[in-house]
Amino acid sequence: MKKILGIIIGILVVVGLFYFNQPREVKHNNKETIKIGIILPLTGASAYTGNIYKELYDMRLAEIPQNSKFNYKVIFSDDELNSQKSLTAANKLLYLDNVDVMFLSFSGAEPAISDLAKKQNKLAFSLLWDTDTPYQNDHAFNALPLPDQFVSPLLQELQKRGYKRVSVLLGNHRTGLNSLKILKNEAPKYGLEIVDEQFVDLNERDFRILVNKMELKKPDIIISLLFPSNMLMWVRTLKEQGITTPITSIDGFDLLEDKSLLEGVWYVSDSISNPEFERRYKEKYGKDLSFTQALWAYEALNNLINIYETFDTKPTDEQLIQALYKKRHNTVVGDVYYDGNGILNGYGVMKIIHNGKSEIMKGQ
Repeated sequence: MKKILGIIIGILVVVGLFYFNQPREVKHNNKETIKIGIILPLTGASAYTGNIYKELYDMRLAEIPQNSKFNYKVIFSDDELNSQKSLTAANKLLYLDNVDVMFLSFSGAEPAISDLAKKQNKLAFSLLWDTDTPYQNDHAFNALPLPDQFVSPLLQELQKRGYKRVSVLLGNHRTGLNSLKILKNEAPKYGLEIVDEQFVDLNERDFRILVNKMELKKPDIIISLLFPSNMLMWVRTLKEQGITTPITSIDGFDLLEDKSLLEGVWYVSDSISNPEFERRYKEKYGKDLSFTQALWAYEALNNLINIYETFDTKPTDEQLIQALYKKRHNTVVGDVYYDGNGILNGYGVMKIIHNGKSEIMKGQ
């Protein structure tokens, strides 16, 4: 009896998992279906950002009209920002679900996933800051601007405020390493010296020794390139230790849901403002769009759907690639375009945290 009961419970668990992981599909009549695989951190320390990305993808799907040329089926997979889980999700999407195109996370596995996608003649759009993969893989496209396109406003602000000595704290992750490389190349042009580089594990929780070690170098300011998993713990430790050295970031503070400890802190961001879209978002979800970087993800999916709708039958990967290099005007993120290597051209703005929220600094 117990064995039969166990089997029944197992079946119910499988059925439950199947029910709650159904793909999102917009289906109108018997048209060809475009299958889109999307990998995001929907649980874990980065779930705040992953779920806002998902909400904006869902907004674009809801806008597909009845008379669209294709049906669109989106399959979301949660990677918890874990590279191995990203790879597992990608293999399922490519080989079992047979998706036509993929939108990737930023776990660090994206270069390898892009290679898998190319072998299947599929395109992959990545949220990872990665300058190399698009050059090496013509099926790989960035879905966000890269730091080398928007780090200049930060360095200009540092120079204007008279800072000379800069320390950098970063997670041991491809995103941070890429940003550090750009900072080291550009900082001397603004009279800035990077006096210290400290790498930490993405799961690091104890910063007591590290913050005092960095303070010994007497930096004028610290640039943080940490992930949400440990950013707030680092900020709390600074305050607990009474360290008043100013801090700033490249995008990092955008990723925090709770910004209350960072009042008055300014930083550079690739997120932009679009009041009309933000109003639509609030109408749909009943909350402010607090992480506006997700506008870039919305536009990436929007552009892909618009391209598909210019064809009468499902286009080849080469036809999609050719269409992606056309410049786009008046999008939710302004005028944007790809270089001939999959690098998305964008720009950054300076932000400041006021009353627990990020807002664009005056004069931007």
